[in-house]
Amino acid sequence: MHSFAQKGYTEKQLSRKPVWTDMMKDTSANFFEVEKAYKTYWANHELPDEEAEGKNKEPEQKLSRRERKEQQAVMELSLDVKRYQMWRESVLPWVQDNGRIRPQAERLAIWKAQQTNITK
Repeated sequence: MHSFAQKGYTEKQLSRKPVWTDMMKDTSANFFEVEKAYKTYWANHELPDEEAEGKNKEPEQKLSRRERKEQQAVMELSLDVKRYQMWRESVLPWVQDNGRIRPQAERLAIWKAQQTNITK
């Protein structure tokens, strides 16, 4: 899998498309690149309202196909924001100075070494 940093997204691309959603899935993604993509996107968009997530503000009103599609997109982005927040919290302890996120195998090796030191 190629790193998203290698794709060289422009500021314009980062501000238009939520590429950070796919970047989080890339195990070789650089933390700082994902963070930049997230912040750049939301600098140009309004964060979804958590209170409205999953709720139709006017349930009795029939929505047009376009309105339903827009509402679905907002709900999906709201979920993506939550996924990002959970992803960020889970990888933050494993971020190196250069933005590299330690792979799962390295994390496990560190944990095992710590457990060995504790039992000595």
